[in-house]
Amino acid sequence: MRSNIALSYLAMLSVAGFFLWLINNVIRSLRQKNQAIPVMSFTSEPPDADKKPVDWPVHIFLSKTDDIPVPGRLLSITSSGAFMLSSACLKTGQAISLYVEIPGCEQVQLSARVTWARAGRDGRNAAQLVFDSQSSAKHKELFSLCDGAK
Repeated sequence: MRSNIALSYLAMLSVAGFFLWLINNVIRSLRQKNQAIPVMSFTSEPPDADKKPVDWPVHIFLSKTDDIPVPGRLLSITSSGAFMLSSACLKTGQAISLYVEIPGCEQVQLSARVTWARAGRDGRNAAQLVFDSQSSAKHKELFSLCDGAK
């Protein structure tokens, strides 16, 4: 009688092991199907075609009454905004004034709003900016200058 109980446990464990092996192989094959080769885009334009890398120093004024500039750097500029690093603790939605120093050109003053901000990799704060409508003409001029001055 004891040998029948041992054989039944052994049979039950082998059936359970078989189903675990089957489930493992099914999951593995599903994961491999999800890692399919990415489909190439048929557009000849790169995804960030309007993003231009720059390395321009900026002076940031956090409010209209602020008279102490905070140093920073513009790292890239797009047709609608810019990405920058600074030591200022910026908040999402905050309005700031920027004085951009473009090499070989005169200083440009712009008004911007922070769309997001976070702590950067090197301890500096990173922020994405969108320029106000009053600064749109200056921003377009700045964007066109990106090709000539880096």
